[in-house]
Amino acid sequence: MQDDTPIDDLIKGKRCIVVAPSGYLKGRGWPSKQFIESFDLVVKASDTCEIYDAHGELGSRCDIWYGLPLTNTFEADLQALINQQVKLMVLQPCIESYKLIWDECIVWLDNKLRTAPLQYDIADVEHYKSIVKKIGCFPYSGLFAIKDLLHRGASEVYAYGHDFFRTGYFKDSEIYDVINSGWHLLEPQMQAMWQLLKDEPRFNCDLNLKEILHKKYAKNEEIVPFNEFIVAELKHFSRLSHFSKPLIFRSFTADKFHQFCTALVEHVSPSSMTIVCQENFSLGLNMQGCSVLEVSTGQFSTSEILTLLAGEVGKFDSCFIPYNGQQLHTYLDIFAVVKELKIKNPYLVSTRGAMKRIINIEEIIDEASKYKELRKEFRYLQDKYDRKEVL
Repeated sequence: MQDDTPIDDLIKGKRCIVVAPSGYLKGRGWPSKQFIESFDLVVKASDTCEIYDAHGELGSRCDIWYGLPLTNTFEADLQALINQQVKLMVLQPCIESYKLIWDECIVWLDNKLRTAPLQYDIADVEHYKSIVKKIGCFPYSGLFAIKDLLHRGASEVYAYGHDFFRTGYFKDSEIYDVINSGWHLLEPQMQAMWQLLKDEPRFNCDLNLKEILHKKYAKNEEIVPFNEFIVAELKHFSRLSHFSKPLIFRSFTADKFHQFCTALVEHVSPSSMTIVCQENFSLGLNMQGCSVLEVSTGQFSTSEILTLLAGEVGKFDSCFIPYNGQQLHTYLDIFAVVKELKIKNPYLVSTRGAMKRIINIEEIIDEASKYKELRKEFRYLQDKYDRKEVL
């Protein structure tokens, strides 16, 4: 049954955060949970409440849930919603193209709610239709939630973790079928989020999404600069772990590396840093006093680096691996060094400025090594059996 209390009373004038389970949020630790739960209302969609999240990085509660709890491919775990203290479920309204699915969902949900302490409301059908018409497809549940919250008078709606699959899922699952689905189209939904960022003063988002949207749509407008992003990321992760004795690899462009080092010296003295770089690489004046280890070739080799760092096992508390966008398996030599030196807090640092804490380096090494072994056969089989128009 539907709640007798208007949903607008719950939302109007409230600060809302809509959390998406992207890979970007995995590894961000307790500061992420603290940030999420600083909002009046925490909003999640689809299966986000059900994802295993040992450290609460997606927030430990959900005040409002959005989506359809039963479809041809999904059945919501209502107990997971109860566990996260959901006050209200908001369902997308019935429109003709999926009326049979919607009717079945309502019958199923009404039956379940006879014993489950949950209530639901149905979103405004005309408003939902206007969203579908404007973007030319059904919106992701996250975008639907953002639009609906603004429509109902929220004072602020903050998108957290939305990056249109740039960093994959928080949980380990593939993304290609979702990206290529005709049900949800990626490009118009990114465009819709960009329009909100430009035109709706009540809407905001994290720097990860902001950088992605600015880079794609800003044109002559100022994009989010690398140094702004990396400063914010270092501030976030410095709350999670100390950078008192970091090991740093010089594995992307000199300009970005110098900007990164400039930001890092706000947290740790150069004299405490050890940098692994190619021969004759100029570090710049701001890095004078750091320890420099030069490799003899352009490529990082596990054996050579470990020889240079003999006796340093367990002495580094963190490691920064500038990531230039190449396949992760090409970083296996660096990952192996991190493992052998028993560095507890390794981070990837992208050329965008985003940072990613590596939680389980052994698992990454095992999976990347397995992929390298299977890659040739996989590509052959994929080309043979997963390609269309083969005749």
